[in-house]
Amino acid sequence: MELKIKMPQKPKAKVMLWTDISHHDMAKLNNIQSIPELQDVLNEMLEIDLPDPKRGILLDLYIQTIFYCRKKHFTPAQTSTLLSILKSIHTFNVETVMNNIAYCHIYCKELLLCHSVRVCKLSKLIILSLRISHYKAIFNHDSDHPSALTFITQRK
Repeated sequence: MELKIKMPQKPKAKVMLWTDISHHDMAKLNNIQSIPELQDVLNEMLEIDLPDPKRGILLDLYIQTIFYCRKKHFTPAQTSTLLSILKSIHTFNVETVMNNIAYCHIYCKELLLCHSVRVCKLSKLIILSLRISHYKAIFNHDSDHPSALTFITQRK
């Protein structure tokens, strides 16, 4: 029997919104207050198929995450995303060889950076305004605008 060891690859962060727990599932989780009931529901939702001590520890991690999110008034989308991030990091960590700390750290950092940017409404309006003025300058051939100059010279 040949034993194949999976070597760690450079992980790629992706958006984890509603990946493992749907909006409907989050509504169900938010109504549950007892820990045993939370354990049962999370075990079913996250499909945790581990022997008892490991399963219990992992479920405790997810339950404490839910309690933390409730305490900090996270939205259902934020809670679902954080649970998916934790599940993804744990899965990546245990499915590769033992010496993968650097890869796990990179993956964790990239996932957190991918999900930690929040833009306020005023910033969105400013960015939109800048984009509009940028494209107006390009299409009106405003020679004073630097982007218009590069666009005009590239067209010739």
